[in-house]
Amino acid sequence: MNINNVTYGVAVDLLADGLKAISSQFGIDPTIVDGIITNIIPTQLTGSVPNVLRTFTTIPSNPFGDVEDPSTVVDIAPIKNSPTQTIELGYKGLIKDRLAVTLDVYKTDITDFVTALAVRTPNVFLDPTAVAADIQAEIAANMADPANGLYKVIVTAVLDTAETIQGIYVGGNNDGDATEELVRLISTAAGRIPFGTVSPTNQNDPAMLLVYSNFGDVTVYGAEMGLNYYITDGFKVGTTLAFVSDDEFETEGRTVSLNASPLKIGLSADYRLDKIGLDLGLRYRWQKGFNANSGVYAGRVHDISLLDLNIGYALPFSKNTQISLSMQNVLDKQQQMFVGAPRLGRFTLLQIAHTFSSK
Repeated sequence: MNINNVTYGVAVDLLADGLKAISSQFGIDPTIVDGIITNIIPTQLTGSVPNVLRTFTTIPSNPFGDVEDPSTVVDIAPIKNSPTQTIELGYKGLIKDRLAVTLDVYKTDITDFVTALAVRTPNVFLDPTAVAADIQAEIAANMADPANGLYKVIVTAVLDTAETIQGIYVGGNNDGDATEELVRLISTAAGRIPFGTVSPTNQNDPAMLLVYSNFGDVTVYGAEMGLNYYITDGFKVGTTLAFVSDDEFETEGRTVSLNASPLKIGLSADYRLDKIGLDLGLRYRWQKGFNANSGVYAGRVHDISLLDLNIGYALPFSKNTQISLSMQNVLDKQQQMFVGAPRLGRFTLLQIAHTFSSK
């Protein structure tokens, strides 16, 4: 048996296990699935089915990407040095003794920008379109066989109106015949199983390799601003803003993420009561969502908004001793800061600090 039929057989076995797992939802005896596999689905491919190449992408909806032209599988050049040149202009000052201003604008040029770790070794798959063409006639004949009438009724009941089965698109059209849907289900499942990896000639095992590579030249513009207005000597309000012109770069069909938000905004209010030694601070932080792609961690980081609270109190009997309470994410919003990271809620930190006099 050739490797194509081995892969096809694995797909059929996995599909059978999946159908048995969901058969109870339709009130079907799981053992009937064995009869469907034996009598309706071909045991092996009848012809020569071509293979296709796909590369692992870490994108859940399309984990192995689109079909690649074999001619695009080429040697990857060694990583070159990636110099960075930044031109920055800034201002920091106090206006009318009340408004503290910090402003920076910059331009950064990165030559031979280095990508994050990415899989660059394609995997080999069965061509699902060719698999469908190979099994179409035999499945249609088996579905039309009166001896398989019960199996046809069950397959039609399960697939003819189904949108997906086990995460595989079925596209049931409710026309009373599930032959098309069954062919699509099997061929798609068979086309999802990698059975080979195109690895370097000096690699002992056919393993997928994650490597860095030079992407090209990148130019980024940005600005950062901070404003603090002192309403009174003990009460101030402020705002911060950080902006980056691009969070993704594309060239030669490849996209590289900056892995950081292109826009961050903060608002704050601080109140100090020197007479009783109390400090209060409230901060709101917001950042725009961004696409992330770092090694096997790829996806979307959604908008993040957090409210923080800080309280400090100097003990009246020991002015050099202060108790401080820092509470980040006061509202306990579950936020994921990066793809693959756990969701974080409220974080509270209580500290006691004492400053010793040098006298």
